[in-house]
Amino acid sequence: MEVIETTSRIALTKMIALPRLLYFFANIPIWLPPSWFQELDCLIRDLIWDTGRRRAALRILRLPVTSGGLGVPDFQYYYWAAQFQWIARWVKGVHTEEMGLIGDDQGRAALIWRLVRNRNLTEGGTCLLKVAMKCWNKCTQTLQPSPIYAPETPLVGLPRLVARMSPFYTSRELTDWTEAGVLTVGDCYASGELLPFDTLVELTGLPTGQFLKYESLKKSIRALWGGIGEETPIHLVLQRVLTMGKGRHLITWLYKALIDMRYKCPKATRNRWERDMGLIIDDRDWNTCLEQVKRVSRNSRMKYTQFNYVHQCYLDPLKIAKMFGGPTRPCPRCGSLRASFYHMVWECVTIEGFWTRVVAHINRTLHRGYSANPLGCLLGVMNRPAQRKAGNRLTDLAFVVARKSIAKYWKSPAGPSYVGWVHEMGKWCRAEEELIIKEERIGTRLQMLSPLWKEVIEAFAMAVEGNENTEGEQDLQGEKTGSDTE
Repeated sequence: MEVIETTSRIALTKMIALPRLLYFFANIPIWLPPSWFQELDCLIRDLIWDTGRRRAALRILRLPVTSGGLGVPDFQYYYWAAQFQWIARWVKGVHTEEMGLIGDDQGRAALIWRLVRNRNLTEGGTCLLKVAMKCWNKCTQTLQPSPIYAPETPLVGLPRLVARMSPFYTSRELTDWTEAGVLTVGDCYASGELLPFDTLVELTGLPTGQFLKYESLKKSIRALWGGIGEETPIHLVLQRVLTMGKGRHLITWLYKALIDMRYKCPKATRNRWERDMGLIIDDRDWNTCLEQVKRVSRNSRMKYTQFNYVHQCYLDPLKIAKMFGGPTRPCPRCGSLRASFYHMVWECVTIEGFWTRVVAHINRTLHRGYSANPLGCLLGVMNRPAQRKAGNRLTDLAFVVARKSIAKYWKSPAGPSYVGWVHEMGKWCRAEEELIIKEERIGTRLQMLSPLWKEVIEAFAMAVEGNENTEGEQDLQGEKTGSDTE
């Protein structure tokens, strides 16, 4: 019976489960409680890991591919994004029949203020809008419970600083402001600072008789959000809702905004690598390390290998001893009792020799000057010439094939071999070239890539033949020595 790999199971989740559920989310306006999605998450875990041990938490798998994850979909956030599309369409006035359900411009402004202040829609509106507002309140409680600031927040409906922030400013009271083009809170600001009244009059032509109303609006804004500066956090989802156009993929863009706010790579992962390597990884290098999960190769197996390295998902002897108890098993290659993940992939004597030969071969074949260091060999953080994209792609592929070779012979006493890595590299070079030809149908780029890839493949083929001949001579010499001894 053929076993389906973990990467293929994740692809099944994206290609089969997600489209079917998303169709119901986008077309049936019903409220789904969080418990429903918790049961769904349990099914997804069982699908991804099958009967094997779970190597990574679901929140790690759901990290975006540019943040060191595999992009496993979060169905609750897709459900929220599907409901928020109705709010975005109503606010933007995409359809006239939908606009009639909300009312005039003042009604739309009141709707935006419900989003800003997280207030329920108790009366009026349709079932679609009520479910969407209920999802919005649940989302804001999870992601950003404080009052939300957005530059597009309208002045119409702004609470007064009397009688507990009520009543609101009406469109009739702000007619002069509307005619002057001052419609939102962002129109009153420049470079993160509230414009003085004289400057606002000079820029917009606002009548000077509006000074008292300007002071009242200024007090209301400061009472709601305090001082609004350049670094004031802005709710990304509200920003998407208020600025989203009439284009396609609205649900996808809203989902990405939600995921960017919710999922971040844990700090413990970075701290663990810094502790093992004995150095401080700056933000730029760490972002490069996380992006390597996406750009290391076109093949999903290679991406999954890089993911396992970044999050240290492989079971080393120390981790097994903590999980099941009992004495710590020594390293199967060198016999060291400090058999941590970092030892298994770098500090072991056998692995040090393997990495030395691999880096020397890469420098000789691709004309580079890399040194054998853990930051580059394990995490892929190294200097890449910007003009040599094909060479950079081959470099990433060579290093990730070496990492995969170490994982392949994880429990082997002999460890990975340099000759085996050369064989694997020749095979994966051809496979990677075929994927590039299929995905990038650009004639000029393929003409630039083909000579370099052909040259590298031939170089690895010659290295394989040379190693096979050397091994054959060594075997013959060994047989001759054995016969003489007998």
